[in-house]
Amino acid sequence: MFKPSPRIGYVASAVRAYLEPALVVLRRTYPKLKIKMLDQTPAEMINELRRGEIDLALTTHGMDLLSRDFYTHKLASVPGIVALPLDHPLAYQKEISISRLKNECFARTSDNVVPGYNQKIVQFCRRFGKYHPRFVSTGRPKSLAECLKFCAKVDVISMHPDFISHIRVPNVVMIPITDKQATWDLFLVWQRGRTSDPLRALLDSLQLAPKC
Repeated sequence: MFKPSPRIGYVASAVRAYLEPALVVLRRTYPKLKIKMLDQTPAEMINELRRGEIDLALTTHGMDLLSRDFYTHKLASVPGIVALPLDHPLAYQKEISISRLKNECFARTSDNVVPGYNQKIVQFCRRFGKYHPRFVSTGRPKSLAECLKFCAKVDVISMHPDFISHIRVPNVVMIPITDKQATWDLFLVWQRGRTSDPLRALLDSLQLAPKC
């Protein structure tokens, strides 16, 4: 249930395509409604949902940790991209299959920041490339852009949902993945219990967002 100031946690890269259009609709319906927006990592969203400090989350990770305790809705299944250093031999391809990435080093994230990300990459590589990926730790970057900069510097690649493609990072290119089933799920997660009218209006708007 929404508090007087609704609190929404979100993964920043998905805001443009999904959250912003829904918020425009919500503000038209409730012009005096105050909304608190929190750019958070998936792990932060999980913790703050559990503590009741946010009312709604827009996230790609952690569903195995959330689905038993919260309402969840899959908003979209999103195609994948690979992020490569600009000077990488594959950087000028129009699209790339996961099998062509067999000899690359992949970015490893902390499970305490993005739970499930590394396992997702392993699943993609095994299913679509028949290999186990080699990982290089990225540490604990403060943002996705910072992580991509690090990867470009040390010649490491990474895979992501294509809604991050609008992010511009020096010396990094993003190329669509040809394996059409290598998709990323984007979820809405919200508190169980009575759903307020503003929250219901926002959920309705989000579920009408364009599917990628």
